[in-house]
Amino acid sequence: TVTAAGHSFSDSHDLACKFGSIGPVVGEWIAADEYRCLAPAHVEGWVNFDIGMVSEFGAMFADGPQVTFLYTTEASVTTIINNDNNTATVTGTGFVPGQDVYCNLGNGDALVPGIVLSDGSVLCGLPEDNNGVNEYDIRIVDSSGNNIVSSTDANDILTRKVLLDHLLPLSGPSIGGTAIVVYGDHFSPSSLCRFGTLAPFRAAFISPSQVMCESPSMEVGYHDLAVSNNAFDWSVPGLPFEFMNTSSSVIHRVVPKTGPSQGGTILSFDGLAFRNDVSLAFRIGTISNVLGRWLSMNAASCVSPAHSAGSVPVNVFHHNTAFEIKLSQSAATFEYKVIATLSSMTIPESSFVTGGTSVTLFGENFYGSHLSCRFGSTTTNAFIFGSNTVCNAPASKSGFTVIDVSMNLQDFTSSALEFHYVAKPKLMRATPLTFPTIGGSLVYVTGSNMIWGGTNYSASCGYTTSAGTAKSSIHVISSALVVCVTPEGKDDTALQLVYNDVEQSADFQITFILLPGLETDHPAARGLEAGGAVVDIYGDFSTDLSVISCKVGTISGISLTQGSSEKVECILPAHSPATVPVTVAMNERDNAATTLLYEYIANIDLTEPYRTSVSLDGGSLVELMISPSTLPSSLATLPVACVFDLHAAVAKVESNGLVLCLAPAHSSGFVAVGVQIHDVSVWDSSQIQLSYEPHAQITNLQPYDGAEAGGEIIKLTGVHFNEVTHNKFVFGSTKFSPVQFVSSALVVIEQPANDAGSAVLSFLSSGSTSLTDDEFESSGIVFEYIKEEDNPLHVSPQESNEDGGSIAIIYYKVDPYQQSFDNCACKFGSLGPIIGQLTGNGLECRVPAHIAGTIPMYARLFGEMFTSVKQPFSYHETVEVSSS
Repeated sequence: TVTAAGHSFSDSHDLACKFGSIGPVVGEWIAADEYRCLAPAHVEGWVNFDIGMVSEFGAMFADGPQVTFLYTTEASVTTIINNDNNTATVTGTGFVPGQDVYCNLGNGDALVPGIVLSDGSVLCGLPEDNNGVNEYDIRIVDSSGNNIVSSTDANDILTRKVLLDHLLPLSGPSIGGTAIVVYGDHFSPSSLCRFGTLAPFRAAFISPSQVMCESPSMEVGYHDLAVSNNAFDWSVPGLPFEFMNTSSSVIHRVVPKTGPSQGGTILSFDGLAFRNDVSLAFRIGTISNVLGRWLSMNAASCVSPAHSAGSVPVNVFHHNTAFEIKLSQSAATFEYKVIATLSSMTIPESSFVTGGTSVTLFGENFYGSHLSCRFGSTTTNAFIFGSNTVCNAPASKSGFTVIDVSMNLQDFTSSALEFHYVAKPKLMRATPLTFPTIGGSLVYVTGSNMIWGGTNYSASCGYTTSAGTAKSSIHVISSALVVCVTPEGKDDTALQLVYNDVEQSADFQITFILLPGLETDHPAARGLEAGGAVVDIYGDFSTDLSVISCKVGTISGISLTQGSSEKVECILPAHSPATVPVTVAMNERDNAATTLLYEYIANIDLTEPYRTSVSLDGGSLVELMISPSTLPSSLATLPVACVFDLHAAVAKVESNGLVLCLAPAHSSGFVAVGVQIHDVSVWDSSQIQLSYEPHAQITNLQPYDGAEAGGEIIKLTGVHFNEVTHNKFVFGSTKFSPVQFVSSALVVIEQPANDAGSAVLSFLSSGSTSLTDDEFESSGIVFEYIKEEDNPLHVSPQESNEDGGSIAIIYYKVDPYQQSFDNCACKFGSLGPIIGQLTGNGLECRVPAHIAGTIPMYARLFGEMFTSVKQPFSYHETVEVSSS
């Protein structure tokens, strides 16, 4: 029965226990903090124990730490030994070390606490007034009262006959002294050993299944070994044990011949008559009974014991139970040497995993011609160099290992040195790859694992050509970046990293070329501090231009815009006003030996021109403003020009900073505009632009005549109108007339007042802003202004019936035959226009139908505007004639 203690056990839920993978096991609810289950059968071992609800078993278990339960084999008792100190030792099987137990060893005594010594024994206490031990009434329980052992067996524990299984070893020297382990069952602390008919002697009790007996001195041959628990009941006939003759054994040779004085060397013996005896022993120097190992009749081995330094004899050793020594004399010797030691340093301390590095080990007492080094578990040959040992590092996986040294290919120094195997450096990139032949340039090598921990190793940069190899120091930035300094060189060269003067990385191909030489007899250039100017540098550039850049003052890495063998061009960066050196550099680092001078001038600001467009034919006046208005002294006397894209036009600078120039002819589109003061270009940062535009053409207008008073809406059709330029037109010499831009082919304009006669329609050409502009252009289209001296005189008739249909004649003062009129029309109240016709009588219009009443009347001879007639017009009801 297993009792689980905890909390929150509910009697309103169906609970169950789980033992390992077995469950649910329904138990009994005792209280909110106690639940009991009957343990099911299970294989031996620890299992997890838990409690959960049956309905959700496997999903919800009790909270808290994991609880385990131990299944053990059923305990049994083999023997009981009264220790005569109020304790008794119970031997058997199946006990659990650490378990709380209580003993009752019969005769009515109470339960007394016991201690589980091992899985095969329990130490039980006895009451002070105990009645002794009753071997036939034994009870051992756990802390819950469950029986561990409950026996009333009467199987004669002390008189039960032992059972033998086998012996180990099976033979030994006839002089005795062999420790023989006897395997079987029912052994007890009172077990006895007996060889043949010799007197029995006490065995060494190991467990109920093992005892040990020491062989006596006996005749050569086989003799039976028997065991008994009471000196009466023997396990006859017993098991045979062979007593062997070993007195003729002789050693001829010992390998190795030397070893450290601390011992531990495995010695191999060549000789005669070695017996297959696990008790085979040797005497080395003054040390006897050195256990050996039989290999064959002619070979054996042992481990050398510690001994003082010097050459000592080696003999086969035997002794009997009386420790009478018998030696088999031989001429073999073994030399003990002073222990070799290693210092705390190797050179180098690391190597590539590929191995091959020569490693020097510092220490003392190295000797012999059979030295070897061991790196971890791999052994390599070594040799003595002075007082040190030199060996070759074998290949190994990356990481730390230890090195020790052996003088006899077997025994290694007790102290070892740490050695670091590193992955071979992986070089990914070297920059730059082209360098000046004079040397002294920096090479940046990037990769991985190029430098690692430790100090006792060397690294350098190697440069290999067909003529030989040169080296330079290496500057470490990190394991992923190192810097080399180039020596003098020429042509193609292999660059690689060299470690310990032996190991090499992969290489990069680099090239040495001559630095460019600059011509200094050209005039100094100048430009604004904003930069952007192009500087021409002349010299010998018969080299790889891809690695050449410009350097201005302290600003390097300025890319070439163009380049040839004689000249390169660069766009200058911004720089504060000053005269600065200008040169070229290789790889942005190695400067040419000569420099030029460049004058940076304080910025000159440029403002937008007054016009934004000009004619394609050019000739338009363009006005720009520079600031400050007074140019620097170095520029004041130099010629000035306007620049339209790449076309220069001569300019004039007024005292107020106004720059005047005429736009050259250009194709349509936008152009950038700037000012060039000799060799200094001035451009506005926002990129000033002018628009070159084609001439606008008027192809038609409607109407083409109108009254002197103006006010007519005129439609102009043509091509190339634009909303910016063609927003004003002029009739004759009158002032501007506003325009409504409709499209590039149509604009609408209100006719201004003008004197009677023909007026040529003109417009301001591209960029014009006033009538005084000399680019005032005539379109060649004529508009007729007609003199209209008075309003219409009168109308006749002045009335009509509601149905209309009659003809009304409007009389004018002007002679209609002397002028050309179109678009003649009348308007009756809100009804109109009603197209009319000019006749010899005047303007005739057909009267429209209208309700009875008096309404105003209008007329026009041209245009869109009506003029009122002096007399109103009356409508009256239609008279119907019913009879006559």
